Amino acid sequence: MHGRDASLLLDGGTFLMGTRDTDGFPEDGEGPVREVTFSPFRIDAHAVTNVRFAHFVDATGHHPRALRVRLLLG
Repeated sequence: MHGRDASLLLDGGTFLMGTRDTDGFPEDGEGPVREVTFSPFRIDAHAVTNVRFAHFVDATGHHPRALRVRLLLG
């Protein structure tokens, strides 16, 4: 890894995701517990600033659900 643009490669795999806790929020994906499988992917090694995230959105046109909701609600 070199500098601020360093990323990590995470192996794919399967894990249990969710909660059985009654205080969980199923609408946020916290429950029920279920098996999830994912492919290998890269992730930034460091926190991403709002500015860098804005550059990513501008460059890719990708708007995560949370950002779409925020834009709609103002």
